[in-house]
Amino acid sequence: MKKDYKKYGIYSLLGWNLLLLLVSLLRYFLGDADIYRQLFFNASDMAFTLGLILLWSVFWYYVGYVGRKEFVMRRMQYHALYPLLEKEKVDWHFKNIYIAHYTGILYKISIALIPVYVLFRREFNDVDFVLLSLLLLLSILFFYIYKKTSKRGKID
Repeated sequence: MKKDYKKYGIYSLLGWNLLLLLVSLLRYFLGDADIYRQLFFNASDMAFTLGLILLWSVFWYYVGYVGRKEFVMRRMQYHALYPLLEKEKVDWHFKNIYIAHYTGILYKISIALIPVYVLFRREFNDVDFVLLSLLLLLSILFFYIYKKTSKRGKID
């Protein structure tokens, strides 16, 4: 079981580092190459940057490890609530409830970020409108997933 937790820790570490790399490369190719010269100009800056990346990796390994541990523990508790139902059916309902819970949280965060972003931004350019549009689309997507999975997760 502990091996399973480590595997999910490595998955989250790799996933978030790939996302960081993708965003970083997009930033580089969209015209802000000066930041890379500043970060990797001398040895102390490069060591600081690599140290932050290492801390980021350890953090996301921990998130994946603990997240999987929590998921397995809650799933076992859910199985104990419905001992007469088939394991596959209980797992299916539990996954829907679990997804609904976290997409509901993400929906509320993403919808709250829109007015906060508008309040603290002084000047708006095209990138700001793209970011606001993406936040709006994300909140709609999270709300749709939340509603769909919360209906499927109920056991009659």
